[in-house]
Amino acid sequence: QNLGHFVMQNTCLRGWQLSHSLQRLYFSVCLLKRRFFDSISNKDSPLPPTVQQASGANDPKSQHPNVDITDLIRESNEKYGDIRFEDVESMRRQNRLYVIQTLEVTTKQNVLRVISQDVKICPSDLDDLYELFKKEHFLSCYWSMNSPALKHHDPSLPYLDQYRIDCQQFRLLHHLLSPWARCANKDSLALWTFRLLDENLDGLINFKEFASVLSTHW
Repeated sequence: QNLGHFVMQNTCLRGWQLSHSLQRLYFSVCLLKRRFFDSISNKDSPLPPTVQQASGANDPKSQHPNVDITDLIRESNEKYGDIRFEDVESMRRQNRLYVIQTLEVTTKQNVLRVISQDVKICPSDLDDLYELFKKEHFLSCYWSMNSPALKHHDPSLPYLDQYRIDCQQFRLLHHLLSPWARCANKDSLALWTFRLLDENLDGLINFKEFASVLSTHW
């Protein structure tokens, strides 16, 4: 019963709003809950049967058999009557980081799978680049007073755009990873490269754009 609230309230990565993957998970949970509640009826209700009848009660494809609310309450008390609110909160805390980590790993795998088709970077190096890029993203969010990444954050964006960096962060990474790091015009090169990548002019680029530049460099 509390699974939907758990997903909404307790799996936000470091205070962030729900990512695209979390949103899909939440809506799937809501759909399952709605189907379950549709199968619950109340034989003692003063309402006419046609009003209180569960909408999924006559659906032959329904995965949830019709159940009366009285039987459901009695069964829940018999099986779970000894579970306290504190016990539920403890289980939530124990599994919270695991849920977040699992979702992050899934997102990372999806991003790397999509980008690996368009760049000439070996999987292990691409994995390291992703971790470095994500670290810069979070540094911007937590150590910058006017972070563009926070200002333009949109949890409805696809997973490719969940982590983004600004021009200053790109310049630092470009100097670190580019073969022209010791070039006299390295700052100008990084600036113009960033402007070329920032097509929507929001001052941010995603990991796919970042990886594509490094792929051409090497």
